[in-house]
Amino acid sequence: MFLIVLLVWIIAKLPFWVIGVTIAANIAALGFMYLYVLPPQEAAWERERRRQRYFPQPEKRKKKRRR
Repeated sequence: MFLIVLLVWIIAKLPFWVIGVTIAANIAALGFMYLYVLPPQEAAWERERRRQRYFPQPEKRKKKRRR
């Protein structure tokens, strides 16, 4: 989506500062998502992994050797 907007604006010959502001806004949005959206999901994933440890896991069955 971002690349399409950028290409359309370059083809339309918009001033460079508009393109620069768009690139800066995109980088800021990515930074925001990385710093504020990803950590809670990562923490939730860690909690879920810790919670899974308390559930009994099925034991692996050993194969019987035939004689």
